[in-house]
Amino acid sequence: MKIDKPNIGKDLIWNYISIIILALSGTVFNAIIIWFYNPEALGVFNQVYAYYIVLSQVCVWGVHMSVGQSIPLLLNNKKEQKVALTTAIFVVALISCVVVMIVYFIIRIHDSAVVISFVYVLPAIVIFSINKVILNFFNGISSMRIYAVLQSLRSFSIAIGILMLAWIGAGELELSKCFLIGELLVLLVGIFLLLNNKSLSFKISNKWVKKHLIFGSEIILSNLILELNTKIDIMCLGWILKDDYLIGIYSFAVLFAEGFYQVFVVIRRNINPYIATNGQKKENRTETIRRILDDTKKIVQPLRVFGPMIISVAYVILCVILRKTEYIVGVWMLLIICVFIAIVAKTIILGNYFSQIEKPVIESIINAVAVISNLVGNVILISIMGLYGAALATGISYVCFAVLLQIFIKKEEKNKI
Repeated sequence: MKIDKPNIGKDLIWNYISIIILALSGTVFNAIIIWFYNPEALGVFNQVYAYYIVLSQVCVWGVHMSVGQSIPLLLNNKKEQKVALTTAIFVVALISCVVVMIVYFIIRIHDSAVVISFVYVLPAIVIFSINKVILNFFNGISSMRIYAVLQSLRSFSIAIGILMLAWIGAGELELSKCFLIGELLVLLVGIFLLLNNKSLSFKISNKWVKKHLIFGSEIILSNLILELNTKIDIMCLGWILKDDYLIGIYSFAVLFAEGFYQVFVVIRRNINPYIATNGQKKENRTETIRRILDDTKKIVQPLRVFGPMIISVAYVILCVILRKTEYIVGVWMLLIICVFIAIVAKTIILGNYFSQIEKPVIESIINAVAVISNLVGNVILISIMGLYGAALATGISYVCFAVLLQIFIKKEEKNKI
């Protein structure tokens, strides 16, 4: 059977524009907080952001991944495609509202700075969860330009929201309101684009409710722990060090590391529909993996070699420009994490391989072991090495993920990467 070659050139250009905007916006909204507030404010904000991202995975319940996997298989059945998307939006809206209400009643009895600030983001989490479904729909139909625009719009509007709140003199705990501003704008534009594309239906299908919930329930652990793996260092620092000042410095540095990681995630998103359409039959999978690695090598290899140093130098320059030299110490944590990311870059781009070939349980197992290693590593190494321990534990968890992915691909698919 002939395997179509993935067309990643133009899509990658759009998505790298998106990731540049995302990185710049992330840097800008951290820089705005640094400029108007103190490291403690940044520490609280980034702890809230960590919980925001993790809770959104519970609210979306893996349904967005079901959309990303099923939509490419329905490209020749627009009617069914519309029903699948509309049902997914309905399911996620219902689940997220219930989860957010439960969380509110649990946390409202606490009065810590992080909890008070987190209450402001609860409405945004519902919208964020719906937006995840919409974004994965556009990813699934390979409309990567729209995907890139919506991703960029979120980052840009969050940055504008922070600037507006800082400009009017909002308290540091109110800065988290910026997420509601960003998600509302993305939702409005996303719905407009779906209506313009005639991609929504008025029908809710029991068949798709069942399919989305089954697939989502199998993959939710994978997605939840995957997000935990990128945020657990911030959380553990909050639990162990309980020093918002130090967490502010660390979180500003790792923002750049997350940007570096996202560069490889962009490639992953572009090749996911290709895996879904060409990897359903086992005899095609060896060729599928080979094509992916061959076609992405010329992009991935230079990034692995030069990326960590370029990002570290850029970080130091920015700290100097902002006249916030106390943040420069964070460059060592940044460099540690970036080096580990560069080492495992190939496995990052194949990170959704098993969910795309309808084996989400395997992906969940791999991510579960990785996050457990991250949690244990952070608890041990933060107690010994402080901020450096958090960076080292995060890097080691990436290696655990890479090794496990390679083991399972070799075992299940008889392939090597």
